[in-house]
Amino acid sequence: MINTPTRYFGGLDTLRFVAASIVVFCHIELVKYYRGYTALVSESVIYECGKIAVGAFFVLSGFLITYLLLAEKEKNASIKLGKFYMRRGLRIWPLYYLLVAIIFFVLPRFSAFYLPQQTEELAAFFSIKLVFFALLLPQFLFAGGYKPVPGAEQFWTIGSEEIFYFLWPLVLKKIQKPLFTIVALMAAYHALKYFCFYYSGVAGSIYYKAYLVFYYNRVDCLLVGALIGVLTHNCNDMWCKFAGTPIGLMGGIAFLAVTFFYGVTQGGSDYFFYALSFALIISWLAIKAGKNVKAPKATEFLGKISYSVYMWHFIAVLFSFYLLKRYSKGWRKFKT
Repeated sequence: MINTPTRYFGGLDTLRFVAASIVVFCHIELVKYYRGYTALVSESVIYECGKIAVGAFFVLSGFLITYLLLAEKEKNASIKLGKFYMRRGLRIWPLYYLLVAIIFFVLPRFSAFYLPQQTEELAAFFSIKLVFFALLLPQFLFAGGYKPVPGAEQFWTIGSEEIFYFLWPLVLKKIQKPLFTIVALMAAYHALKYFCFYYSGVAGSIYYKAYLVFYYNRVDCLLVGALIGVLTHNCNDMWCKFAGTPIGLMGGIAFLAVTFFYGVTQGGSDYFFYALSFALIISWLAIKAGKNVKAPKATEFLGKISYSVYMWHFIAVLFSFYLLKRYSKGWRKFKT
């Protein structure tokens, strides 16, 4: 096995910080569009940058969870599911449910957080949206054709990851050949997703809705992270010799750039190709962690608190626009 730490990989927190920063930038520009102001980039670029950032988060999650669970299984010959679920719950749920309460019961009372169409839809479908958020399944609202809840546009990714966090440790505890299992699951996932996409026809059909369920749950991206977690933990010679070199790193960056500028959208493949790009970048960072990868302390710290930034930032963006509009003398110049 490569000489890497089992709890910390230098550079991954910095990557998490960069991804969170991209999400914040995208949502600042998106709010400009929502409120009819001039954005710095086009709406399509905003969404494409968001896909890059979210793709990085999904691969990171799949990688870290898989690597750490395999390390625990190797050390103890088993995985303590209760302790794992408790750790994940304590990390995710308190802030998640606090913000759900604020977003549903406090923000709608203030005009600062009003967004055309979204606020009206929240009022009209308040109960059904609250139920899905309470069940940690907000991504299924997108699959159902609902608009985002003001202040919670990013919450769908939490729902996708929570399903993975619940099911994957159960699978990993039982199987003996995780590499084969991951490849099989990924193939089955893509086959079903493309089947639904091919027969989807018009929006609103049962196949189209099923396709959106696959699209918004991002199991394939999380499995890409799981795949490199297995390869890195087992120190697969071919993988580590390639991914641990500058060629592997540059290959990931180049693949990321090609996907961004040329786009791969057939059958909702965009996130998957971004995930493959980050598989190379994250693998390089993980493999090089054994050789003391150094990253700026500031970005590593900000990466460690990126979950809080990720969850709070949309509310902060909406409130900042409100303050800017109300108190800034240069608002008229800004909006044109």
